[in-house]
Amino acid sequence: MKCQLIVLKYAVWLFGLGFLIQACVPLQMNQSTAANARPTLADGKCSERLWIPDRLYYDTLQVAVYTGSEIADGGYTRQQTFVERPANIKWIKKQADRNCLSKNPEDCLVWCLVEVPEISSTLTIVTDTTQTDAFKVIEVRDVSRVEKRSTQEFKQVVCKSDPKYTQYELAVSQALHRLGYINDEDLLTSNYLAGLKQFQAIHFLPEGYLDLETLAMLNIEL
Repeated sequence: MKCQLIVLKYAVWLFGLGFLIQACVPLQMNQSTAANARPTLADGKCSERLWIPDRLYYDTLQVAVYTGSEIADGGYTRQQTFVERPANIKWIKKQADRNCLSKNPEDCLVWCLVEVPEISSTLTIVTDTTQTDAFKVIEVRDVSRVEKRSTQEFKQVVCKSDPKYTQYELAVSQALHRLGYINDEDLLTSNYLAGLKQFQAIHFLPEGYLDLETLAMLNIEL
């Protein structure tokens, strides 16, 4: 029995090692099937393989949070965890070789599968507000349903070779500034990308590119 357990642990270890080895793969390997082939678009239009995240649905709750300085032991409080974003995995592009000298930056990238940790908060909730005045009512969000998507798809994006590309960047930057995702200093710089990715993550959009869905959400016409 002991030998069987050792063999099982070794097999699990090998499986995990194989998974890690395959966790980063060249872009070409992910584009081998006809279903995943880059679509043919009209002249002047571009597409990129983007990670499509899961879409989350939330319940908005009013809860009484205990604010007392002492541990409540009267049976009128409990600990409750509210999940803002469940743990997940996603594919991202990473540079495979720092010494890559290819003229095409895409040649230096690989798709890597990375873990995304859960975002949650655990609060002390007052279950019977007649027992104490040490509480305040706040609004929290808790994930109620997950629409599983977690896939890679080619999506149309604004071509970086488009003569109007910088104008689109400026329009996106201004829209993100109005919405509070970037500050004044980042308005006319490439630092707007951090705000763009934050906006896209909150709205379950592919991250890092000026795709059509992102532009539509920002009320920018292509």
